[in-house]
Amino acid sequence: DAATSPGEAMAHPPSMSSSRFDDDGAGGEGWSKSVALVAPHGGETGNYDDAVECLRRPLRQPDDRRYLSELMCLVREQLEVFATVHNRGDGGGECLPIVVLRCVHCARAREREEAEEEEGTAAEDDENGHGKRNGGVPVSGVLSPRSTSKVYMAIRNWQRRHMMTCPRMPREARERYVQLKSAPIQRRSVKKESSRYWEDSLRSIGIIDTPDGLRLMRPGYAFAGIAAVGDGSGDKGDGGDDGGFPAAAPAPEKDNFGATWRGATEAAATVLAAPSTVPTMGDIVASSISNPRLNVEDSRKVAAELLPEQQQLEQQQLELEQPSSSLQLASQNLEHDSATHFAAARAGSSSLSPAAERLLPMTTRPASVEAAAAGPGRPQRTKCPPRLDDSHPAPPLLSDQALLLNAEASGHQLSSFSMGSHPPQAPSSLEWTGESVLSRVELAQCVVKALTSIRKVEPSSSASLSPLRFVGAGETLGQVPRGWQGAPQRRGKQTGGAPNGSGNDASTKDDLIDLGVELYKIFVGHGPYEGQEGGEAGEDSGQWGKNQSHFGRGGRQEQGRSKRRAECSSATTSMQGKGSITYVPLSEHGLPPALSGLVSSLLEGRDYDSLGQVEEDLRLMTDESDRYLSVCRLGAGGDSSAAHPRIEFDSLLGREDELARLMESYDHGVGLVLVSGYSGTGKSSLVRAMGERVIERGAYFVSGKFDAMRQPLTLSAVLSALNDYCAILACDPDGAVAVRERIAVVMGDDSLVLASLLPNMTELVKTGDRVAAPAVFAGGDCMWRLMLLFRTFFRAAVTRTRPLVVALDDLQWSDPVSLNLMTTLVTDTELSGRLVIVGCYRDNEVGEGHPLRGCIDGIRRGGVARLTSVHLENFDRDGVNRLVSHALRLAPRTTRDLAEEATHKTGGNALFLVQFLGTLRDDGLLRYSLASRRWEWDITKVRESEIADDVVDLLTAKMLRLAPEVHSGLRIAAAFGAQSEAAVLQILDRAPENVLSTLAALDIATSEGLLVKSSSESSSGSGGTLRFSHDQIQRAAYLLIHAAERESFHLRLGRLLWKQSTPEEMDAHLFVVVDQLHRGIGMVSDPKEKTNIAHLSLLAGKKALGMSSFLPASVYMKAGIGLLSDDDWENANRELCLDLYSTCAETEYILGEEDNMQRHVGEVMKKACVLEEKLRAYYTLIQSLCTQNETTDAMNTALEVLGCLGEPFPPVGAVTKPIMIQSIGKTQKLLSTKTEKELLELDVMTDPIKTEAMRFLKLIFTYSFSKKIEYISLFSCRMVQLSLSHGVSSDSAFGFACYGMILCGQLADTAGGYRFGKLALSTMNRFDTKENLARVVAIVHGFIFNWTEPIQASLPCHKNAVAIGLSAGDTEYAMFNAIMYSGNALASGLPLGPLMDEMRGHRMQMIECKQYYMNTMQTPHRQFALNLLGRSQDPSKLAGEEMDEGVIALIEDRPTISAMALLYRLWLYYLFGKYRAAAETAERNVVVERDTKSTRFAINCNHYFFKGLAAMALARKEEGGGTMAEQLPVIELAIAKMRVWAASSSWNCQHKLELMEAERAYLEGDATLAAQLYERAVTTAADHRFVHEEALALERAGIFYLERGDRSTASGLFVKSQACYSRWGAIAKAEHIQELYF
Repeated sequence: DAATSPGEAMAHPPSMSSSRFDDDGAGGEGWSKSVALVAPHGGETGNYDDAVECLRRPLRQPDDRRYLSELMCLVREQLEVFATVHNRGDGGGECLPIVVLRCVHCARAREREEAEEEEGTAAEDDENGHGKRNGGVPVSGVLSPRSTSKVYMAIRNWQRRHMMTCPRMPREARERYVQLKSAPIQRRSVKKESSRYWEDSLRSIGIIDTPDGLRLMRPGYAFAGIAAVGDGSGDKGDGGDDGGFPAAAPAPEKDNFGATWRGATEAAATVLAAPSTVPTMGDIVASSISNPRLNVEDSRKVAAELLPEQQQLEQQQLELEQPSSSLQLASQNLEHDSATHFAAARAGSSSLSPAAERLLPMTTRPASVEAAAAGPGRPQRTKCPPRLDDSHPAPPLLSDQALLLNAEASGHQLSSFSMGSHPPQAPSSLEWTGESVLSRVELAQCVVKALTSIRKVEPSSSASLSPLRFVGAGETLGQVPRGWQGAPQRRGKQTGGAPNGSGNDASTKDDLIDLGVELYKIFVGHGPYEGQEGGEAGEDSGQWGKNQSHFGRGGRQEQGRSKRRAECSSATTSMQGKGSITYVPLSEHGLPPALSGLVSSLLEGRDYDSLGQVEEDLRLMTDESDRYLSVCRLGAGGDSSAAHPRIEFDSLLGREDELARLMESYDHGVGLVLVSGYSGTGKSSLVRAMGERVIERGAYFVSGKFDAMRQPLTLSAVLSALNDYCAILACDPDGAVAVRERIAVVMGDDSLVLASLLPNMTELVKTGDRVAAPAVFAGGDCMWRLMLLFRTFFRAAVTRTRPLVVALDDLQWSDPVSLNLMTTLVTDTELSGRLVIVGCYRDNEVGEGHPLRGCIDGIRRGGVARLTSVHLENFDRDGVNRLVSHALRLAPRTTRDLAEEATHKTGGNALFLVQFLGTLRDDGLLRYSLASRRWEWDITKVRESEIADDVVDLLTAKMLRLAPEVHSGLRIAAAFGAQSEAAVLQILDRAPENVLSTLAALDIATSEGLLVKSSSESSSGSGGTLRFSHDQIQRAAYLLIHAAERESFHLRLGRLLWKQSTPEEMDAHLFVVVDQLHRGIGMVSDPKEKTNIAHLSLLAGKKALGMSSFLPASVYMKAGIGLLSDDDWENANRELCLDLYSTCAETEYILGEEDNMQRHVGEVMKKACVLEEKLRAYYTLIQSLCTQNETTDAMNTALEVLGCLGEPFPPVGAVTKPIMIQSIGKTQKLLSTKTEKELLELDVMTDPIKTEAMRFLKLIFTYSFSKKIEYISLFSCRMVQLSLSHGVSSDSAFGFACYGMILCGQLADTAGGYRFGKLALSTMNRFDTKENLARVVAIVHGFIFNWTEPIQASLPCHKNAVAIGLSAGDTEYAMFNAIMYSGNALASGLPLGPLMDEMRGHRMQMIECKQYYMNTMQTPHRQFALNLLGRSQDPSKLAGEEMDEGVIALIEDRPTISAMALLYRLWLYYLFGKYRAAAETAERNVVVERDTKSTRFAINCNHYFFKGLAAMALARKEEGGGTMAEQLPVIELAIAKMRVWAASSSWNCQHKLELMEAERAYLEGDATLAAQLYERAVTTAADHRFVHEEALALERAGIFYLERGDRSTASGLFVKSQACYSRWGAIAKAEHIQELYF
């Protein structure tokens, strides 16, 4: 209501009860007309004289979701911006501005509470204090940041402290907050844009920085929000224009509210800066230097008198936004308008303050100077401002009046350089602080930015005149019009020139010199030449205002310029000569050298060619103030704390984009990140910086480095990194317990194996009474076992909430095992998003044939892991200059010459550059001057210096300048490689001949930056390590050892360590000792010492084998063999020779070095005297022959060895059926003498010969199973016979299981087979070993128990055996269990979709384990599932994605796989109605038909089941001329076998038998019996959970009723059958039923 009084409007705000923001208010879009009463700073509620809210607006913006995360968008939605003014109540009428952010919900609740108080219904505060008000808002819901740069952190604090504790927060907002916080992967803010968006969005709301805190601009209207309250309409004020101040409505007589309101209205200018103009440059300069108090009444008079001019300025601003023609018009009228305003000011009322005079004359300024409008606060970081002729509208501007009122209402006085007052004194060198220097530099940046913007709007047709030239005598730079557009004729002579260095170069230089003078004044308070003879200050230097500016009127202006040019020229003489015109550099005033150099360069007319360059350097100083604006202070006695500062390089400078890519990869969950580049380009530093950032985000970061000198050592970098990771986990009080629990559950006793490799892991393993077992792996599968252990550890330890980043440096020197482990981890889908591996390598050392290249290509081809590559190049000249200027803390333009020479010398290599500057410093060519407090150099001498052109030579020369004891220490450290253990160096220091401490000498090298010392967190307490800062430094240190002395040097170190170490230390540092001895082995001549070193080599080789370090183990063994002589075979060293040769052969078999293996095995066969000495070699030879598919040679060799062990067998090809029957009969005779209890309590085998025989029988059985099947019964019986006669061993369990398989398959004795299956499991548990578990489970649950127990019961046993087999290193039988699992799962009717996913996982494991035969064996299972899932062209043909023509041909050549493939073909043919093809396929399956091999239940049973069904279907339809008489024998045989099996296992076979008998009854015409049997088959199949065979029985019953004419019953059965097939996942079969019967 327009008639509402201000008091009534305040008491009854229009939108008090709603949280909706009006969009049509006078304040513009989104601005609310409502006025809420608040008491800021703890004032009492309801005191209308204390506070008035002027404006409020939501913090959220439409573009939030483009740049910010969802979580931050949600937080911003809960906040609003509002502005208040607060009457202090001290009688002065002074108002304090407040711009804060507050919780929307708390604010609305406060409004409701006030309304309730008026009605007398206010609720009492609860016990937690909710509802209590402090200024109208809960204290925890209000933010008061002092600047825009602090808004983000204030909001984050509000998020943590208030978001979830606010009692008024809506439930939906809380739930959404919890959901976003708990999301595994959160969308994060756009890295490069989010920071800038925060500033832009605050500015778009109207929040700006000022010297007194935040202020709020109003778009369009100056104070329309208050006007809306004042007159109830929100229309314009009495000013008659949008830019005017609103008039205050008459106040009610009952109180003094009207007066208070008017005061608040006028003082609101301190909060809301009108958007039409900006403060003048003089305002910015003066207000930052001197701020005496002004009377508020003066500010009100100024505002009243300047309203007409405000309107005119806004009109001029509109003209600026028109096409360029309007610029010319404004240029022509500018001088007249300025003169008119100036005259009016001089003749005006005396009530105007001096500061008000300074506001006249004034004009508008371009929108591009918006950043300067923020005052001397920190400038806005915005993009380059648009040109006025661009299509972008200019942003709102601040007025000079607003800034004046701003300062006056805050209690400050504006001062001018030209008002005749004394200038403010700059702080002395003892008074400067970092903040004070930064504020002055920011002010200088605003000045230069404003000048740059003024030049940008000069019409191209007019002469380009610097605004500096149109300030008359007695005026200052502060009085230059801020919106200067043209070049109107003013006092004095006009001089042409081109901006930014174009056109008149002398004029441009003069402008830059003028700018240097003005900047000097900003920092010091007076000109650079004042008080000097001939200075421009004149005779009376005390009158600072008189002729203060060096801009004279008329001809005096150019005279002053010429004079100053001469002064600047003389100033470059560095104060030489009495009476010369000089100035005191800013560094003498205690200001930073970079800043002093910039101003001096301007004053001396060098280095800078444009204002843009000056602005760029000032921005650099403010952005990196910690480096460029650090203040040098003088202590007592004049000593400087920076007398000998270090040259510190920022390793990330110039690598910001690369670091952003690394962090982006981390955010996106990339599994492998590769950083490549030449040596010294900064790869490691970049990755370390990434580590610091991921740690800040809550992740773990560990690193390891491969060493060229320790290249054969397996997993060296990986073990180092993981050991550190375990130490970090153990020290985490919150996560250690959870990690221990997960490791105990997932890994069990296997964790002890890793604990032997990772000492710090003992803190995470619940050992109890157990001792960490050594990691002993044997056979070719040990590699996979180790991979599995590490993968299991990562799955247990690493979580999504605390991911792990592992950095591996120098991958070009990595070993094959490390590369295999890296591939295993990054391709593990369960670790995706939890583990990131970052690898660094030198791409110039990784060619096409390099193992790393093959590893990377393999990962890319696999398509499972996400991979990102980042390449680093050497720096270009600009990059080097940036690094140099940053390191020397000087402006980049002052270091160009030095950077160019550094680029020429170093090629831009970061490492070389660092050492180059260090050498210049050491040689005195780069020195720090205490006089100028900056680094100085003579570029001529630098160019003439003889500095090495190679970084290694440069480093070597640098090291030679160090003390001799440091040389010695560096040589020792370099001899150990890239890093050395402090404990090893301590052992060396014990030697009597070592007078000086190596560790003490290396401390000096560490202080020089050559080494990095790291404390060890290992539980072993090794004392830490010393690592060279770069491998090139290590190389340079190693070159300190003369080439002719290196071998003896290593031998001396090895002997000292060997002699001085205790047994415990020797075991801990065995690899280090042996490595040093091997490097000096050429200097050893004593045979006894050689034998001892050979023994150490054997110990090191076995220790390496225990860590799966096969390559270094082979190196150690070969080195030991090289130390042996023929005499050693004949003396006491014979055992050493046999052990070295046999172990070396076993290692070479694992590595695939067949030729070397054959040579060492042959040597053993030649030198061995008895069989026992040959057994290890024979075992390795048989393994090698079988691996090469030379089964016949392997069988002959094994039979020969078994004969020598007293267990003869018929030769290959001589095994007959009577021999097999005889062997089985002999076994049964021995068993008849043993009771069940006696079998369970058999003695343990002690005869070593028979133990070896059992070992060889188990080995050869595996290969005879696939190639020489006639031997399996002989080998099985012999193992049982040996166990009964000589006692049981761990291998006896496998023998019992094999014998049970023979009983079930060949003799059809399922009960006897079941008995031996139980005995096998009991024997295995008796020895408590996992070595044979996978083998025993595969035989027992795959070939024995299915004949008796439900087939579904075998599935969890097989899955468990897969995991245990892999962990035990028995990958062959682990994958065989995977095949057993998939076959039994298909026979059990498990859902095909999930089963297919499991089979694909097994396929990946088979390929990783190189079990290609097992992968081929599982192929029919996978293709059968794909056919039924509808993923093949013809579902009735077993061919498609998994089985192409090549695979089919391979399968047909292998009987075992062929039997499975033929079974699944028969199954598919029958399901899809191709009965003739099904019958023919069944006849081809000779493996099952002839019983020439013990087949498993799933194959035998299903073969006869579908063969019989197909025969009955053919007989009923009489297809192809077939008759019932031809099919009857097949039918009878199938039913007879099924009846026998049903008697043994009714669960697995009863429903099959009932369905077959139903089909036969139907065939014989007995419809009643057939119907009953169909129903029983359906019911039994459903009860026994065979959904696929329930579907089949329903389908056959439906066909039965359909052919008998009962379509209704048939239709119902077909529907049920289709539903069962769908439950199974057989989509193709369900569609087949739909096509046939619906």
